[in-house]
Amino acid sequence: MLLLTMGLMGGASFLIGLLPTYDTIGVWAPVLLITLRVVQGVAIGGEWGGATLMVVEHAGERRRGLWSSFTQMGAPLGWPVCP
Repeated sequence: MLLLTMGLMGGASFLIGLLPTYDTIGVWAPVLLITLRVVQGVAIGGEWGGATLMVVEHAGERRRGLWSSFTQMGAPLGWPVCP
């Protein structure tokens, strides 16, 4: 599932880069953009859950909470670095 969600994220991101402008296809441009952003949102939910599950499965029994917190802190820690 993690590979599937990563493929969805990559595919949606690639297609967003290929979207034509509003001048070219009219109202379909924002409709397609919103649809692809929804696909990205579903994919990131799967990636986040899959990553947390993988970390928890491989962490030691006494440190599962600590190690799984790193996947939860990923987005907030990345934001100040890449605004």
